[in-house]
Amino acid sequence: MQSSGRQGNSASFPKKLDRRLPAPGAPYDPRLADAAVPLLQLLFKPRFRELAFVLLRFLCLAILDVFFADRKLSCSEKRGKKAGRVRQLLVDLGPTFVKVGQFLSTRRDILPVELADQFALLQDQVAPFGFDLVRQTIISDLGQPPEELFEALEVEPIAAASLGQVHRVRLKEGGLAVVKVQRPDLAALLYGDLGYMRLIARILGFLRGYRQNIWRELADQFGRTIFEELNYIEEGRNADRMRHLTRMSPRIRVPRVKWRYTGRRVLTLEYLPGTKIDRLAELQSRGVDLRGLCNLLVSSYLEQFLFSGFYHADPHAGNLAVDDQGNLVIYDFGMMGRISSDEQEALAGCLSALLHDDAQALVRSLVSLGLVVDSGSREPLMRVLKPLLAYYRGGDLGSADLSLIESDLEKLIMESRLRLPASLAYLVRAGSSVEGLVRTLRPNFSFVAAARPVIKRWLIESKLAASPVDRLALSIL
Repeated sequence: MQSSGRQGNSASFPKKLDRRLPAPGAPYDPRLADAAVPLLQLLFKPRFRELAFVLLRFLCLAILDVFFADRKLSCSEKRGKKAGRVRQLLVDLGPTFVKVGQFLSTRRDILPVELADQFALLQDQVAPFGFDLVRQTIISDLGQPPEELFEALEVEPIAAASLGQVHRVRLKEGGLAVVKVQRPDLAALLYGDLGYMRLIARILGFLRGYRQNIWRELADQFGRTIFEELNYIEEGRNADRMRHLTRMSPRIRVPRVKWRYTGRRVLTLEYLPGTKIDRLAELQSRGVDLRGLCNLLVSSYLEQFLFSGFYHADPHAGNLAVDDQGNLVIYDFGMMGRISSDEQEALAGCLSALLHDDAQALVRSLVSLGLVVDSGSREPLMRVLKPLLAYYRGGDLGSADLSLIESDLEKLIMESRLRLPASLAYLVRAGSSVEGLVRTLRPNFSFVAAARPVIKRWLIESKLAASPVDRLALSIL
């Protein structure tokens, strides 16, 4: 297997700074990102020329589209087509920018809906790297070649993503496992690309009226997030913690970590095969109870949000599967979210409002979460929320006046009434991903029915159950 796809290359990092590259798993340092792109040497850097060529090709295609656009397309279809082209641009720019798109898909407060939807589709769209590099990384990280560590290691990866790829192995002690191997020289590539992002933010900052800090802060937030994912030892700990938290749920399966074969850039896990959760036809042919699967998926994530405050933050179809017994299998624990106790209570308030079809209570809980600014008239917000209350009870939006809802949303956005706190970005991403999967499996699924037993148990176990209001809520539930 020959090496393919873009590789990080420490040689592209300034030589005098190469020794300053942190060890795998070290936190992100924005100063190293700036140092990776010295202005006087940009034209001589291969990565700069590569990025410039891809961007120039994208610009040419965009210009051609202006003159030769299909006039039969609606405005919505045109926006969707442009958003799809931007998604492909990120794929062409390489692993860092694919990850940027995945990260930005959580920020629907600053992105058009078409872009956010397209960025959410960025799953495993990076070419694999060669087996010789896989072998070198295993030797470097674990101290032995794979042929000495394992009974057998498959050359072809079973999955390739922006940060690493996965190979199946047979262990000498028996049984199958999977080895996740990080892309080589990844820190150098990421620091270089993050340096370009910060440079662009600074340049745009000189334009009148442009808010430079927003995009520079986003670049740094992305840098901190992605460097947390580079430490596979921490990911292994996340997997262990998630397996412990779900130990009382026999239908939730989390792979065991094989710590003997794990390092900072190599993670070995129990092999738990399954059918991807969005392969509807295959699940139906196997006789899987789709309604039961939806209930399991929703209740599992609600329990993570409400009971532990520690949750799997990347539940796309590539990270969720259904095994032969109909159990839900969860993969990839590099991206995890945390919710404070106050946020858990506010989230429970939102869910309780959905159960009781109470738009006023939902607004109060959304304000507590920081998702809504409670200023000005509530009427536009109420008109937006009421159809959504019916939607989550299993209805559809067919009878709603979508043009009025769109107008109200635009008004709320213009008034800066809607926002997404950084602490809740992963929560919104996880929630919207779960919703999308459930709607794929069961278009008219009732989230309220699935949430009811979880909310009831949360009220019983929480301190709130002692209040008269919540005792009344329990009696209604």
